[in-house]
Amino acid sequence: MGTLGRGVFVAPLRHAVGCDFDRIYVTGMAEGSYPAIGSEDPLLPDVVRNAVPGLKTLSDERASARRRYLTALGTAPQRVLLWPRSQPGATRLVWPARWFTEAAEAVAGKPLGTNLLDSGDGSPLEIVAPAARQTLDAAPADRYEYELKSLASWLDGGRAADAHFLFRAPGETLRHGRDLERGRFQTRRFTEWDGAIGHARSHDGGWSPASLSGIASPTRLESWATCPFRYFLTYELGVEPTEAPEAAETLSALDRGILVHDILERFVKDTMSSPPRSADEDAARLREVAQERMDAFERSGLTGRP
Repeated sequence: MGTLGRGVFVAPLRHAVGCDFDRIYVTGMAEGSYPAIGSEDPLLPDVVRNAVPGLKTLSDERASARRRYLTALGTAPQRVLLWPRSQPGATRLVWPARWFTEAAEAVAGKPLGTNLLDSGDGSPLEIVAPAARQTLDAAPADRYEYELKSLASWLDGGRAADAHFLFRAPGETLRHGRDLERGRFQTRRFTEWDGAIGHARSHDGGWSPASLSGIASPTRLESWATCPFRYFLTYELGVEPTEAPEAAETLSALDRGILVHDILERFVKDTMSSPPRSADEDAARLREVAQERMDAFERSGLTGRP
């Protein structure tokens, strides 16, 4: 943003090579996010790449990421590394990346503890409180914080939230979210937020079992409660995943269970209709049945690629 040579330049770190900045910000330095963990190529793993000159391995990629990071830090006299202590939807703590900890210890001039927030006096960290914990007179950093502080000031004035512009402006930024919370968690009736849609809804917004096409089995009701949209796609529209046996790498868990049940069913039926046999004969017959059914599965292409 701004004219060439002035303003703010936003780009991946690799684009900072050869540039000269007054200050650089490296965002998202959370463990597992940056640097990325990475994984080997399943088709060309590192054991194969090591034998072919010119092919980069996972170690090479990590070394390149390290060089890009250090090169970017060298493009500005002032460097700011940002560690998000939480992420939307996360159910666990977000720890700093190892490169963030390394930089913090370099600034502090001493080793730091596992929890950087307990570094005590002389900590190189500047902790920025989230918008929900800031005072109303603090300057908002973005549109989200501005709207949040606006709503908080509105409520502090004793006015109803429904009258705020976030609930009434075009687009109704928060109204649908409020209706979702009320419909799913603050009422005992089925609403459109639980999947109660269509002609089966009653005039008072309730739900009728007539909306279920077919038999309302426990599995279908569990699917409805878990994810109404998936239920709608699966049972109402009949949408199913496209099967591609030729693309399967291994036998799926579902097909493995079907195979085991088929083998045992055939063995038990054969045992009940045959004269008594010894344990060794039963074991040999079970192996024979298992081999027959596994050969049939392999011919059908369900066992994955050879």
